[in-house]
Amino acid sequence: MAARARGSGSIVALDRKRDGTKLPNSKCTHWRLKVSTGVVGHRDDGSRKYGQVTRRFTGTYRQAEDALAKLRAEVNSGRTTKRSSWLLGEWLDHFHNVRKSTGAIKESTAEANECQIKRLKQAFGGIKLSDVDSSAVDSAVAAMMSGDATGRKVSANTIKHCTLPYLMAALKKAAKDGLFDMSRVEDVDKVKATATTKRSMTEEEVLGLSKALSPSNGREAIVHTVLWCGLRLSEALGLKWSDVRHDGLHVVKQQGVEGERSSTKTESGVRIVPLPEHARAFLEEWMGCQKAAFDGVVEWSEDVRIVSIDGSVPTQRALGAWWEKRRKRLGYDYSFHELRHTYATMLAASGIGPAVIRDLMGHEKADLAIEVYTHVNTTHRASAVRGMTEYVKGFSKG
Repeated sequence: MAARARGSGSIVALDRKRDGTKLPNSKCTHWRLKVSTGVVGHRDDGSRKYGQVTRRFTGTYRQAEDALAKLRAEVNSGRTTKRSSWLLGEWLDHFHNVRKSTGAIKESTAEANECQIKRLKQAFGGIKLSDVDSSAVDSAVAAMMSGDATGRKVSANTIKHCTLPYLMAALKKAAKDGLFDMSRVEDVDKVKATATTKRSMTEEEVLGLSKALSPSNGREAIVHTVLWCGLRLSEALGLKWSDVRHDGLHVVKQQGVEGERSSTKTESGVRIVPLPEHARAFLEEWMGCQKAAFDGVVEWSEDVRIVSIDGSVPTQRALGAWWEKRRKRLGYDYSFHELRHTYATMLAASGIGPAVIRDLMGHEKADLAIEVYTHVNTTHRASAVRGMTEYVKGFSKG
């Protein structure tokens, strides 16, 4: 009976020769791990009934021994996982759909999560949920960073701050449901995030891009608005003409995943942003183009979205792809987010303080505003000191 005591276990080799005879352990790579859970009941004849947990494992015999030790620890601690047929991709979809249907996440968050799920599926393939471990995660990370998995390289920052946290959240939920053992991923190598330089346009570039954009194109009207009002792309896409008022742009909604208007990213995202006169004139000229397209076809109203000639709304991803091509033709290499960062930089250069910058940008915290403000004013102070030094030199020569 001692062999059936709770926690006792064995390793069974599954590899066989062609004639069906057993291979030596040194030649085997596929195993079945067995650990007894002790007495679980009694049969009709009164004899004891023993339970066991089994798990398949691929690796060397020595690695199988280590895996057996971990399985014993699971059994003895009472945290064994259920036998599951879930594939990782299926579980990620399930985890996402449950959170979305229960309202646990906003539409904008759901859209971002779908990007992470797509990356993870491409990187892991059809791996079983139960087969996910540290080495599998490390391999997937390497494939994402090299571009082998997704067709284009994924930055270390994105993997560290977005993709891996989402994977771990999904795995933790699986562990809570008894479908996964989190100790399998406790040795995941930490991805080192690379420092990203926040770029902003020069004054010449801002004026040049502003002049190059056409007020007869709705998408370029969105670009112009992001540049001069610092809106998030989702906020700009959510704009109706009724949001353009005498005191500025009333940012009250943003575009959701399905194109619908949804709540802003944060409560502080609801704000009024002053609209410079040239930016207002640009939008008014575009409004005339849109009204002309509506004339005789369908009635135009202030509830029409600004972004396109017929009032339809492209997704953020589609507009981002369009801008990537368009900006290169115009001779610029700045993303929508960098246009927004440029707006913050221009505010700071104008002498506007961090608190006001935070409010105009729709941030909850002033961290970024302080960072931009400090950088800009440090640059201005350095220029002032250089100017004074040159003045003093000239004065001393005289």
